[in-house]
Amino acid sequence: MASPLPHLGPYAVDPLPRQPAKPAIALLLQLAGGLLAGYGALASAEAPAPATSLVVGGILVVVGGLAWLFWVDPFPLQLNAWQGYATLTLSAGLGGIVAVARHDLDGPYLTAVGVLAGTGTAFLALGLFLPAHRRRAYARDLELMASGVPCRAVVLDDGLDPWDWEDGDGTISTVVTFRFTGADGTTYRLHRTVAIPGRAHLEDGHETVVWHDPEHPLDESRMVVALHHALRWNVPIPEPDVPVVGAPVAPGAAQPA
Repeated sequence: MASPLPHLGPYAVDPLPRQPAKPAIALLLQLAGGLLAGYGALASAEAPAPATSLVVGGILVVVGGLAWLFWVDPFPLQLNAWQGYATLTLSAGLGGIVAVARHDLDGPYLTAVGVLAGTGTAFLALGLFLPAHRRRAYARDLELMASGVPCRAVVLDDGLDPWDWEDGDGTISTVVTFRFTGADGTTYRLHRTVAIPGRAHLEDGHETVVWHDPEHPLDESRMVVALHHALRWNVPIPEPDVPVVGAPVAPGAAQPA
């Protein structure tokens, strides 16, 4: 017989603070680094030693790229890694154009500039498409929460092994199994891939809220899990504005006849 789940209460997590200056600094570092590295790579292609601009630009690219990957997390609806890649490759292409014009280069150097420009354009398209896609997904979550029935849910299986947090307190993505009872009294199970942050560990027995569509009770794509929504979009955990199905009756509350 399976052991009963612990009663850990509602899962709580605060959104990551948004500091727009940090991504802006990382973007400027990549821009400057790409320009210098692109110029230095072509200008020193036939030189016995790499140009200083290539070395300095390479350092700025590494620092700016790593900073961008770390600092965009609080902005899932606006920023993504592809935007950083686009900034790097397009600025490197621009630096290459300057090198070609200044040093009268041709042939493979022009091809290299074209490859950088084409790659950067593709990255930019992805960088612009992803936020639009995410905004539509976020809006759909809001629509489903507005039309769905909120039900109290519990984490049945957090999908983690006991040693998963031993290597640090970063973020671990895992498939979490939730259990909830719908408005018709039927018990359902729901699976979601959740990125669990080290600052707020998720465990079996944690409670949350699931909004589901009673007309399509088995369609997981029409369900929204409060804690998953909060972690995915870096927003506060949403609270239902109507009574929650399956919630415990508060002490002193009137009992149905």
